[in-house]
Amino acid sequence: MGRFWIKKKYNVNRPDDYYVRVQVKIASTCVEKFELENFPFDEQDLSIHFHEVSGISKWRFAPETRGKESTRALPWINIIKRHFVAPEWKFVSAIAEISETSGQNSKSGKKYSTVIVRLKMLREWKSYKNIFWPMMILTALSLFVFAIDIDNIADRLAYTVTLLLTVVAFGNSVQDQLPDLPILTILDKFVMFSFGFISCVMGGTVLLTFEGYSDAHDEIALLIFVIIWMLIHGYMYYIVHNARTNERKKVDQTSLELNEKEMMDFLISCDFKIIEWEDGSKDKNGVPITNAIHVYRQDHKK
Repeated sequence: MGRFWIKKKYNVNRPDDYYVRVQVKIASTCVEKFELENFPFDEQDLSIHFHEVSGISKWRFAPETRGKESTRALPWINIIKRHFVAPEWKFVSAIAEISETSGQNSKSGKKYSTVIVRLKMLREWKSYKNIFWPMMILTALSLFVFAIDIDNIADRLAYTVTLLLTVVAFGNSVQDQLPDLPILTILDKFVMFSFGFISCVMGGTVLLTFEGYSDAHDEIALLIFVIIWMLIHGYMYYIVHNARTNERKKVDQTSLELNEKEMMDFLISCDFKIIEWEDGSKDKNGVPITNAIHVYRQDHKK
């Protein structure tokens, strides 16, 4: 349920302007395209767009206020958190944007008033520790293959093959939780690195069975793989840290910041601050038309 004003003949300098208060109840099912590159550390921006069809010359959206002297809008969008029942997601904040289209995408050049509500959701990634930690332990356990005598190549191969099959099983469990994607998520990369590392350990043990290799070579190979293991997991920690930082930034981003590479129909400003801009349009006297916009945020703790 949302409450908002629709203002007709919007001109703050004319006393004959008047308001029509409209309360609308809409039941709908919304669809959002998820960004899963940083799964399971992703943040999803769930947006709901409202677009009036008469043009700003007749109607404009405005937050509900009380009295002409009011400078701050009352709460005009109510989000009931108990309706969020997915345990995997955490509702962080909401941003409401009131703006207008630029008219560049309209054949008639007409501008329309818009309202966009953005719900910021963070995935509870800690539930995926049961994949990350076992995978790290499995790759570390692969190093124990060097404790088996170098002459027992069959035992070494059986040991590493068992670990490989376990990694494959973990990888399949991850894929079952996601739709078919044309990209690799962070979790996919971690599984691939783990599979590749154990495969290299297997290949290294085979090379050590060639004539001329000794226990000294076995120790050197162990040291090399320990260093590689540390480098791989250090690199994965770097990737995860950057991913979490970038995803947390999305919690505070508006439409313009989320789509800075695309042509936007509106300009977003900070909380309760008016920023004016010109989109190139002019009135009948040739004077550039100035537009303005507000953004209203829900307070939240980072």
